[in-house]
Amino acid sequence: MQKIAFINGRFFHSDESHISSFDRAVHFGDAVYETIYCYHQHLLCLNDHLIRLKNSLDIVGIPEPKYLTAFENIAHHLMQKNTMSGEGYLFVCISRGVTQVRSLLTSGEPTMIVQAFPYIFQHASFKKATFIYDERWQRPWIKSTSLLTNTLAAHAAHNNNCDLAILCDKNNFITEGTHYNVFLVTKENSIITTPNNGSILPGCTRAMILSIAQSQNIPCEVRPIHQNDISDAAAIFGSSSLMHIAPIRQINDIFFEENPIVQKLQALYSQIVTQY
Repeated sequence: MQKIAFINGRFFHSDESHISSFDRAVHFGDAVYETIYCYHQHLLCLNDHLIRLKNSLDIVGIPEPKYLTAFENIAHHLMQKNTMSGEGYLFVCISRGVTQVRSLLTSGEPTMIVQAFPYIFQHASFKKATFIYDERWQRPWIKSTSLLTNTLAAHAAHNNNCDLAILCDKNNFITEGTHYNVFLVTKENSIITTPNNGSILPGCTRAMILSIAQSQNIPCEVRPIHQNDISDAAAIFGSSSLMHIAPIRQINDIFFEENPIVQKLQALYSQIVTQY
């Protein structure tokens, strides 16, 4: 399939598309983004993603680009051009724009980039995770492209022969993963996830899972999770737009078996995604 990208009102072949070397995303990471899963041309949780994107723009003071109103049409065109079945994901990034002077205070018209990638729907699964101290900036609810500390945490986990890093604060309470929210399943068959208290990005998939659980009368609790809570858990999983519902089999020296609550959530989630 063709590799087509959208940049500021035009579609380009990926070999021809570019942004300016003076774009503030390049110099400062001064941009926000969203990743949206698409199944057979249905954009999963689209309204939630767009609300979060607009909130991020508003918080950091980047004007909403005029092309954002046509996002759904742009997305469908890119999925049609870049995937065989309309199954994959979209990456949308909006920066503060191009400036000819490298100054923190200058800006131009916002730059909007949308890309589409083929990606088969399946729930991820991970063998092992480890705890890493959360050194990110203090506004993780803004979905910024400035992900250096997330990247360093992921590399630290990899260097420790682990698939994932689970971030924890100075008091050993879990915040979230490097690119996902965290859930526990208790031995009493309830689910727990960390609160939206300023230390996490409130995930669209996280909200969807909580809604599914409540509709099935699966007890849900939103509260702080300490590292020590892991030893009493029946299961742990991560959630994101591309991981979906991803069980984690081991954290340090603690192992977890397959869990019926996780399997039920996966099945119900899959039904919602694949009904289109």
